[in-house]
Amino acid sequence: MSHSLTIVGVSARAAAQTARRAGFAPHSVDLFADLDAQTAGSAVKVDDYPNGFLAGLRGSPDSPWMYAGGLENYPALVEQLARERRLLGNSGETLRAVRDPVQLARAVQAAGYFYPTVDEANAQPSRVFKPLASGGGRGVAIVPAEDGRPVPPGWYQQTLVKGLPVSALYVADGETSQLLGASRQLIGSDFGLTEPFCYVGSIAPLPCSEAVRRQFAEIGSVVAGRFALRGLFGIDFALQAGTLWVLEVNPRLTASAEVIERATGCNAIARHIAACGGELPSTAATMPAVEPNTLQGKAIVYARAASVAGDRFANLTAEWNQANWPMIADLPAAGTRFAPGEPVATVFACGGREVDVIQSLRDRCERVLATLDRAN
Repeated sequence: MSHSLTIVGVSARAAAQTARRAGFAPHSVDLFADLDAQTAGSAVKVDDYPNGFLAGLRGSPDSPWMYAGGLENYPALVEQLARERRLLGNSGETLRAVRDPVQLARAVQAAGYFYPTVDEANAQPSRVFKPLASGGGRGVAIVPAEDGRPVPPGWYQQTLVKGLPVSALYVADGETSQLLGASRQLIGSDFGLTEPFCYVGSIAPLPCSEAVRRQFAEIGSVVAGRFALRGLFGIDFALQAGTLWVLEVNPRLTASAEVIERATGCNAIARHIAACGGELPSTAATMPAVEPNTLQGKAIVYARAASVAGDRFANLTAEWNQANWPMIADLPAAGTRFAPGEPVATVFACGGREVDVIQSLRDRCERVLATLDRAN
């Protein structure tokens, strides 16, 4: 008999599908209640973000809960929700610490690793302004060296590190961590979007040297131990000439998890539940990869104009999703309207070369956009 699990976040579809594969009966509380989230289990849509999550959790089955993206920015809300139901994940107190860039910088640098900062005593290099309550790279801006503007309230700055945007997914037991996989991040500048750092997708596994892989593992253990992380967490990095620069920690299931699952056969939710109970398995993979020796990629399709999902979108879904692993996900109901810049769906591709996977993802994004009807 399946155990119930409630998943709360901006988008819970990926976690719900993973939970279903792990033998759970998932209930999603998010901003979309997409058709495939409903197929994976039950799902309710929240309109009042983020405060509506409290009512959503209260109306869910009597079960433990975990959070996906977005709630890491609301530690007080996480604490309130945790008083309602048993939380599988990191507490509000932990979120305040690990999401504090000053505390994170000190922990990383004290261990001998790299975190970008600004040296106020010298001529400032180009900086990156980031919201403290950041998500998906939205709002991140490059400030040139000659621009002396101060950091706005609610934001922080990092020195601009020019490197490949990558991320790693871990699971931790409160003391140490296990590296589940690493991926390249696809961002807005890769797909011609107006926000250059906006998260678009991921490709896994990341080809890297043993030295870089060792850095991934060691930094994960440093962060997990310093902040007593439990369950899944991710770290975003810039990879520059074989050196990893830590940019940010996401102390929950990450968007890259599903491509790492496809690449390795690991079930992230099963690992999360076990780790929250203090158990770290000896190896990350539990079953064969979907297609061994291939790269797995995903990309979020963003609307370019005011649009509506109609019959042509449904036909494309029927064409692409005939296998166990879908090639299009986050499926909107017919008649769903999208403003420019809003997410429409997520597409997947695989291949032997990164360039081919990226091209396939671009082609599929274009096909999805071509199916949308113009909004009146």
